[in-house]
Amino acid sequence: MEIKFNFIVKNGIFIGEYKGKLSNGITTIIGPSGCGKTTFLRCFSGDLTPFNGDIKLGEKILFSKTNRIDVPINKRNVSTVYQNHLLFPHMKVKNNIEYGYKIKNRPLRINTSEILHILKIEHLLNKFPHQLSGGEAQRVGLARAIFSNPDILLMDEPFTSLDYDTKGPILLYLKQLQKKLNIPFFFVTHSLEEMYYMSDQVILMNKGQIISVGNPDTIILNKIDGISNKISNYIHGEILSISDEKIAQIKIGNIELFAPVKLAQVGSNILVHFFANDVIISTSNMSNVSARNLIKGELIAYRYIDTSCLLTLLVQDIEIYVEITKFSMEKLSITIGNDLYMIIKSSSCNVVEY
Repeated sequence: MEIKFNFIVKNGIFIGEYKGKLSNGITTIIGPSGCGKTTFLRCFSGDLTPFNGDIKLGEKILFSKTNRIDVPINKRNVSTVYQNHLLFPHMKVKNNIEYGYKIKNRPLRINTSEILHILKIEHLLNKFPHQLSGGEAQRVGLARAIFSNPDILLMDEPFTSLDYDTKGPILLYLKQLQKKLNIPFFFVTHSLEEMYYMSDQVILMNKGQIISVGNPDTIILNKIDGISNKISNYIHGEILSISDEKIAQIKIGNIELFAPVKLAQVGSNILVHFFANDVIISTSNMSNVSARNLIKGELIAYRYIDTSCLLTLLVQDIEIYVEITKFSMEKLSITIGNDLYMIIKSSSCNVVEY
C-alpha cells in the first residue's frame, strides 16, 4: 500500500509542513521533543485537521482540502497505540480486547488465536488491567488495536516507560505482526535503537519539517539532538543448561553464549540482549581472556556516527552491532569482509523469555 501526503497543519503557535510518499512496512518517525511527530500522527488518525493539503492511504482519501474531504475518525479505520495503553479498568483483558473488534464486511487479516499467540497473552485473558505488568498491559493494548482490523496502525512512543528486558520481546512481536498483517505501521520514538531495530523506512523530523526520509543506515548518520543513541542487540536462542551459579548455556544457531539468568528454565526460548558498546573487537582469536563469550563474525558494513563507528558483523544469518571508537577503527585497519572476533562478558548480557 502506498501512502501519499502533502499538508500543512496549524496547532496553536506550532506550524508543521509534511510532504512525502511511503511504502508498506514499519515507518519509524524520529526527532527531538516538540518537532511535530505526534501532530503528524494525529492528522492521519483524524484527531487533528490540517490547514490545507491532502492525505491518501492507498486508494482511500482521508483528507483533501481541495475536494472538501475530511473522513471522520470513526470512518478512517485507523488504530492508535499510546504510551498510556488506556485499558478499561473494570473489564477483564478478554473484554478489553474484544472491545477493539468490529464487525466488517471483511475478516481479520489473521485469526484471533494467532494474534494472541504472537503477543503471548493467552494466559492473561481473565485478568484485570491492575493485575498486569507494564509490558503485559502494552501487549494487551496492541492486541486491542489489531483486533479493530485497521488499515494502518499508529504508535506514539508506546515503549518509553518500559525497560530493555520488557521492551525487547514486544519489538520482536511487532515485527512478526506487521509481516502477518501486511499493513503500514507508523512508529514514533525518541530511541535510536528502536528506530534501528524496527524500521523498514525512517522519517527524520525537526521543527515541524521532514528533514529526511530513508532507511535506518542513512538516517543514523544524522546527528539528532535529544535522541538516545544506544544501539542494542536482540538475539533469539534456546537455553541448553543452567549452572549452579545461574549462568545459562544458550544455543544460537551453531554457536553458544553464556549469560546469567533469573527465572528462565532449560528449554526456554529466550532473547539475549546486550548493547553494541559492550562488545570488544579483536582481529585475531584470543584464548586467554576472562570473558566467556568469544564469537567470530564477518564485517559486512560500518558507518561513522560522531566519534564512534557502528559495525555490523554477520554470524551465520544473524547480524550483530558493535560500536567502537574511530581511533580503534583506524588502529585495527579493518575493512569489509574481514573476519573479526567479538568478546562479550556474560555480565553484559540480559536474558528475557518470550
